[in-house]
Amino acid sequence: MSFSYPFDFLPQSILSMGSTLTTLKSVSADEALSQADISDLPEVLQQYLEQTNVTAKNPIKIVKLKQKGLFHVNGKKWTPLTAEQTFNTDRCEFVWKAKAGFMHVVDQFMAEKGLLRVKLFNLIKLVEATGPEIDQGEALRYLTEAMWFPTAFLSDRIRWESLNNHSVRGHIRYGENWAHADFHFNTDGEIERVTAKRYAKEKREYCLKDWVIDHLEYRTFHGIRIPYKAWVGWRKGEQVAYYYKFEITELEYS
Repeated sequence: MSFSYPFDFLPQSILSMGSTLTTLKSVSADEALSQADISDLPEVLQQYLEQTNVTAKNPIKIVKLKQKGLFHVNGKKWTPLTAEQTFNTDRCEFVWKAKAGFMHVVDQFMAEKGLLRVKLFNLIKLVEATGPEIDQGEALRYLTEAMWFPTAFLSDRIRWESLNNHSVRGHIRYGENWAHADFHFNTDGEIERVTAKRYAKEKREYCLKDWVIDHLEYRTFHGIRIPYKAWVGWRKGEQVAYYYKFEITELEYS
């Protein structure tokens, strides 16, 4: 059995959770973050943000990065991939452009709408996917990738819920919908794994599967310590079938 790349995931409503969620204070985009700005977050997330060195820094507005890695889908061989990505944190948006062999891919979340486009030789359109399911998947992608620019964790579109001493659940709002992912921390206070329920396409139908980001390794860019390497895959019982292994090679903040 094989699963294709995840483009959407189960919608989750958090409207009834009430006081279990942390609603953050308003953070000015022109002022450096202070300890008070993160004081309402779950304790383990406060500790994580302190070690990323984002306190005393201005909120990040624009992120530009490059990736390289290996992509593996449907039992085929690992294929080298390069990608460039831009984020706008004020609007919770991104555009990811990748090349793997003869395939050119655009994956984006703009104006709370998702889009996946795949072309052969950048000429022949093979896939163009939009719709509510794609919107949800791209919102989840933004939420999980915000660990590369962690001042975005304080966005007024993101809320946090403590699960236990070593895990938090992040919820991101887009339109009238919410999506969530769980962030798990090791004994050193680093994010070591991210998990979520996300759809995989199997026999032309979407079905919910356990989605995993792990094997995180850390590096400092411009004074901010982030996970720059990771593996992404599907959990199948006690095993994870990985389909993407990548590292960030260049990163710029503004």
